[in-house]
Amino acid sequence: MHREVHLVSGQQGLFSGPNQYHPTQASKLQVLQTYLKIATHILPTNTNLSKPTLWHSDLHTDNIFVDPREPTKILTIIDWQAINISPLFLQARHRSLLHFEGPIPQGLAPISLPDDFDTMTADAQHRAKHLRAAQSLYKLYDILMLQQCPLVARALKFRDTLPAQITGLAGSVFSDGETVLLGMLIRLQDEWATCVGSGVPCPLSFTAVLSESSSLCDWTHSTPN
Repeated sequence: MHREVHLVSGQQGLFSGPNQYHPTQASKLQVLQTYLKIATHILPTNTNLSKPTLWHSDLHTDNIFVDPREPTKILTIIDWQAINISPLFLQARHRSLLHFEGPIPQGLAPISLPDDFDTMTADAQHRAKHLRAAQSLYKLYDILMLQQCPLVARALKFRDTLPAQITGLAGSVFSDGETVLLGMLIRLQDEWATCVGSGVPCPLSFTAVLSESSSLCDWTHSTPN
């Protein structure tokens, strides 16, 4: 995160279109400095979820080469140029090869077809079957993670929490995202006892921060035309 602060400090040429939000170095740095106040408090309590992890973030069939005579034998995996080592809870995600964008079914119960499936048109039935197959594969991945890689399953669950979202977004403030990060930090202040615990004093005080910066105040009380 100190790397992000350094990059923003030297950032030049922040541009945006007419009637849109205009970011500044000062606004980005202020949000990052605010984030640093709570950074260590919102890490997962299970330190294994923060262990350095190498994770292929674009693992789909085009990047996996298998033995044509033995299709279950992987020969090589390509497209590593953008891969990095980061904490597991920031890396874990459902594989691209699942080809699924939602809606994500809740729970682990079998996926059923719609109640009105029999009255649907043939095209609608085809789409419903395709969705059920995709949702079932997605859930099967979750079940296998629980059985074979429980730590990854816990990381996937933590990834959906507000602390994980804040930590992940803080690394992209150099290019974008400070307004969203600010909103999340304000929400964290409101949900501190739930996210962190009532035994830890909340170091955030957005009344004071917003009074010092009209630009931050504008972010929370206005939207671009």
